[in-house]
Amino acid sequence: MTTFPRSGRGQEQDGPLAADAAELLAGRRVLLGRSRPADPFAQALREAGAEVDAIALTCTAPGAAEEVEQGRFLLESLWPEWLVVTSAQTLKVLDLSLLAASPRAGATPRAGCLPHSSSASRSQEGCSLMPLPRLAAVGPRTAHALAAVTGRQPDVVGDSDAEALAQALEEAGVGPGTRVLLPQSALARPVLAERLAELGAQVRRAAVYTTVPVPASSLPPAFSTHWRAGAWDAVVLTAGSAARALVDLAGPAPRRTAVVALGRPTQQAAQAVGLCVAAVAPDPTAGGVLRAVSQALNHSEGKAAAPSPGQGQDPPP
Repeated sequence: MTTFPRSGRGQEQDGPLAADAAELLAGRRVLLGRSRPADPFAQALREAGAEVDAIALTCTAPGAAEEVEQGRFLLESLWPEWLVVTSAQTLKVLDLSLLAASPRAGATPRAGCLPHSSSASRSQEGCSLMPLPRLAAVGPRTAHALAAVTGRQPDVVGDSDAEALAQALEEAGVGPGTRVLLPQSALARPVLAERLAELGAQVRRAAVYTTVPVPASSLPPAFSTHWRAGAWDAVVLTAGSAARALVDLAGPAPRRTAVVALGRPTQQAAQAVGLCVAAVAPDPTAGGVLRAVSQALNHSEGKAAAPSPGQGQDPPP
């Protein structure tokens, strides 16, 4: 059997959660369906004693040309009053550096004026100034990436719950007539856009990127064979696209592999492609993933220990 790259165990976590997880995860093999440097999910699982194979199942690709062009046009014409960025992947497609604060107290030119032109030239062109679009981000990772590009901290940082983010935006002033640009994945659910529209906002969605399965050639040798043979005790799927990619690339989960989903949308996507989800991490944190994997493995142990019908009973006379 091919050996996948593994990292050594880190220091043990403190508290009862770590103790319980260490008991369940020691020596277990977990497939994490993404690959990131210093991934906190992988680190937490390894510190609890699991052997983690972090393997990217998806990659990002630009969306349809007309969608990308629409997003760029709306940004460059300074149409939105709010820009809501739901993933750092957006920054790979759209250049948001033009939203960086200008020398004149955060003002930037109206449509028809070049963002990089001088104040004098803008005055000669008859351009007036308007406030920069306000920024909202989903999750701290996206917020950090957005701040790095624009030099501005987002006005609102929410989690992946569309209702909660929409409420935060409403509290920040989004309402009837507010112009909101929502550049997203082509696979994104319309819930956030619909909720903002219910508030009366003018919402323009732009599917500027999409997520596709990685080429099979980029996976470790015989990955699908090992997957079907039950090489992993558990798999952690962090997005619906990862669930679809796993089934496309390697097939349904074997009975001995517990499936863990990050959030309800991922759970629903996994179930839609025939995966039986053993546990759901309710929040995108290392602790949440650790609890969910422990729950899934505990559940699978209970199923394995349960007697089959008739087992342990006296034979009939």
